[in-house]
Amino acid sequence: MYENAKDTYELLDHEDTSGSKFYVVFLTMFATIGGLLFGYDTGIISGSMLLMKDYFNLTTVYQEAIVSATIGAAALFALIAGIITERFGRKVVIMIASFVFTGGAVMMALSNSKEILLIGRLVVGAGIGFASMSVPIYVAEAAPASIRGALVSLNQLFITIGILLSSIVAGAFSGDKENGWRYMLGIAGVPSVIQFVGFFFLPESPRYLVNKGKVEEARKILEKLRDSSNVDNEMRDIEKSVKESREFEQSNVFATIGKMLGNQPVRKALLLGCLMQFFQQLCGINTVIYYSASILRMSGFPSKLAIWLVCVPFAVNFLATFLGIYLVERAGRRILTLGSFVGMHRLKKNT
Repeated sequence: MYENAKDTYELLDHEDTSGSKFYVVFLTMFATIGGLLFGYDTGIISGSMLLMKDYFNLTTVYQEAIVSATIGAAALFALIAGIITERFGRKVVIMIASFVFTGGAVMMALSNSKEILLIGRLVVGAGIGFASMSVPIYVAEAAPASIRGALVSLNQLFITIGILLSSIVAGAFSGDKENGWRYMLGIAGVPSVIQFVGFFFLPESPRYLVNKGKVEEARKILEKLRDSSNVDNEMRDIEKSVKESREFEQSNVFATIGKMLGNQPVRKALLLGCLMQFFQQLCGINTVIYYSASILRMSGFPSKLAIWLVCVPFAVNFLATFLGIYLVERAGRRILTLGSFVGMHRLKKNT
């Protein structure tokens, strides 16, 4: 995800509004609104839960259901998104995600029962699933190779921005115990509408178009993205990649898995990647995001103060992500990974 992440800083430090770079960055900013909404809808439950709990008189089981419904729906619809992204296109799926985000936000803001609230959380979970699958692919396929890693890493940065923004919005509306939670949940519909409208004017991924046989249309879009008519080499690379993907899809699944496991470097990389994902979730960061405000209130803090205090860990999360993008090319992946695990271990030990 953070490959060539140092380009993010080069991109931001050196203003270049000419040609393709400006257009690709503009496209990326609209696409990563999906990451922003991912983070916002994930983080907003921490603060809003304190108010919803009192408003609907929620039981512990129902609180857990409202929290986990979004994540469960996101996991399911991420799988579905993988299929429809290849069939209908990256742009279409991102627009579906923004539409779903808007619908879920409106449903939650207007809900008059805990059942409707739960359904609304399921709907935004579907939006998260669609966005988490389609946005990185769309950005990666639109960006030139020189800044591709940097632009893709922006999606992760926007997720942490969304989480931080959710804590600030929750704090701003924490004084309204009657309807504050409605504003917290409903305001997410604003950026999703902006994204939906904006994508009417943005192009489809050139790689998707080549895969569908629309080579000339793909070439025109690529020329616009690169601000150059000399895109022959990249078009050949895309066509070659599409051909290899088709051959992979047509091959026997078990034979492919056998080749992966039979190749020692690939096997080690696969094992390492899976274990890192496993331990990343096992460290407990999700608990911090979902239940920070509830834990603080159980510790004796007033609800309003507990909601505002959530800004602290969310701000640290954002700053750590920003710093990680900066350091990953300088300090190396291994040092940062070991440092993060050591830090989490000491934190758990002290608490």
